[in-house]
Amino acid sequence: MAVQSREGKVQRVLSRNHPEVDGGWLCDKGRFSHSHLYSEERILTPRRRGVRELEELGWEQALDELEGMIERAQGEVVLALSGSETLEHAYALAKIVRQGAGSDRVVLPEQASDALDPFRVPISALAEAEEIVVFEDCPVLDRAPLIELWLKQARRGGARLTRIGPSGDVQRAHGEAAVVCRELAEKGSALGKRLRGAERVILLWSGAGGAGGAHLAALAHALGLHKKEGSGALLLPASPNARGVGEAWAAAGEENRQPKQIGLLLVSGDEAASDPQVRQLAEHARATVALTLFAGDSGEWADLVLPATSYLERSGTMRNLEGRLQRLRGATGSPARRELSWLLELAGRLGVELPNTEAALFAELSEKVPGGVSLASLGDRAPLPPRGEVKTLEAARAEAPPILLGGPLELIRYRALFSGPEVEHVPELAFQRPAAEVEISPEDADRRGISDGSEVVVRSNGTRVTLRARINRALLPGAVRIVAEHCAELARGVEVSRP
Repeated sequence: MAVQSREGKVQRVLSRNHPEVDGGWLCDKGRFSHSHLYSEERILTPRRRGVRELEELGWEQALDELEGMIERAQGEVVLALSGSETLEHAYALAKIVRQGAGSDRVVLPEQASDALDPFRVPISALAEAEEIVVFEDCPVLDRAPLIELWLKQARRGGARLTRIGPSGDVQRAHGEAAVVCRELAEKGSALGKRLRGAERVILLWSGAGGAGGAHLAALAHALGLHKKEGSGALLLPASPNARGVGEAWAAAGEENRQPKQIGLLLVSGDEAASDPQVRQLAEHARATVALTLFAGDSGEWADLVLPATSYLERSGTMRNLEGRLQRLRGATGSPARRELSWLLELAGRLGVELPNTEAALFAELSEKVPGGVSLASLGDRAPLPPRGEVKTLEAARAEAPPILLGGPLELIRYRALFSGPEVEHVPELAFQRPAAEVEISPEDADRRGISDGSEVVVRSNGTRVTLRARINRALLPGAVRIVAEHCAELARGVEVSRP
């Protein structure tokens, strides 16, 4: 919920009235990053790559350009989604690519599945839990600060919290969470026995490599959590609507051909535009279009940049980490043309039938998604969907340790909470921006003669960055941790040394 000034500008953002979801809490990023809407660097009109820089276009010219790019791509179109799109926005884009361009290749923000549906619980169940296990390759505080607050409340209520990861109570190497799931599923594990004996158990996965929740679901099944009221498992997504955009893509069309070449790369959102993997695809694409709030890095490689709207300006629907559908209502008008407006025009040019309102888009999408609901049934406080049917799941298989090309230390990269365009373009939040530093264990620092706060060089495969060292006594030896924006070009194996 946003509070506006008399001039119609957003002054601050308050939490929604969903106590079973947020308990009235809202992180500082959600509360104070609204001024990115009014940044002078925001793109409000389409821009095309000129001889030296991006040049402004009218919308009719921009849609002519985009239509021509799609036709010239001859079906070799790749769509990259951020996971910040609404269900309706993602569905419209997916229909244009799958039905209008005849392509079936998408880059989703992360893997998502229905494996955890039989173990669905409300976030508020954390407050009543006896045992909580967090598989924490990525810090919960950065991925879902709201969950960190629920964890604090749970501990105050007497819950036993076990963090498993490179800097957890149980130290395990980055990427070994799936292996630990298998160990806990075996009846000989001490922690596994404790979890089986507790009445209310919650499992959380925070990080990559979760197979869309399949590893956590296999463990929850082995522990019998589907038979215990108040017990369950939650996957903390890296993007707010990761599962939703995956569902929208799947519902948008039948299987088409998978293009081997990239005639056109269509990048939706600043998050996808800043993803190193997406930027690598852009290097091999014959043409690239970026839909972003800010030109940023995309201004250097996109042939056409189209202005996007912010989440505070959108209306639509998203699916949260519980599986609960949540309605978005635009808090303010947008100075840029809304996506649905020009997507409707583009769809008409390509012969794609696209409903002309968010409500009609949601209704069409809902008919194609299992357990679909109507907007009228959602109201202001959407219900938690019922648990799905329990499936027979195998425990996660042990994986071979990664080959660390480039150096002896394993680099753990993660996205900090105070990153992304909503923060980068808000001067008042500059003090919250992640420091240019590398976390290193005391043992690895001693071997290299590195002291806390000293300047160090991090190298891999001919790439080097200079950062400050921060000794983390909880970090597993053999691993270093760096915020993604400070290590984008580094490989998984690195060496850290004094200059």
